[in-house]
Amino acid sequence: MNATKKILASLTLLCLIVSTSFAQKKEAKPAVDAMKAAEFKIYNSLAAVLKDFDFEAKCSIQSFTLHYIPKREDAIELKGMGAYFTRTISRAVQAAKRGDQYAFTDVKARCPGDIAARRVNGLTFQIK
Repeated sequence: MNATKKILASLTLLCLIVSTSFAQKKEAKPAVDAMKAAEFKIYNSLAAVLKDFDFEAKCSIQSFTLHYIPKREDAIELKGMGAYFTRTISRAVQAAKRGDQYAFTDVKARCPGDIAARRVNGLTFQIK
């Protein structure tokens, strides 16, 4: 089995506590989760971990786009490079309140054996 063609693993974006699966050249629909504002505000980065894999390996987040949609306001698109949130993204996360939505899209991660970053599952959160 060619590892670069058949890498199947579970990607956990630890900072968002949601587990999804990915395979090279496939992108699943974003997972939707509800989270209290206080819970959501504690996170400052995205992290990717391979689960149920034959060996211990780490993926690194290369980039992502955050679509912050405050309740009854226009959406704000913010770009992130690397795993850690920029000051602007951190401010958007700290502004979380009931009814807001956050969508992490175009998440790209580089896993062992990858020549370039690959697109992995996005996540959407409704603040309750």
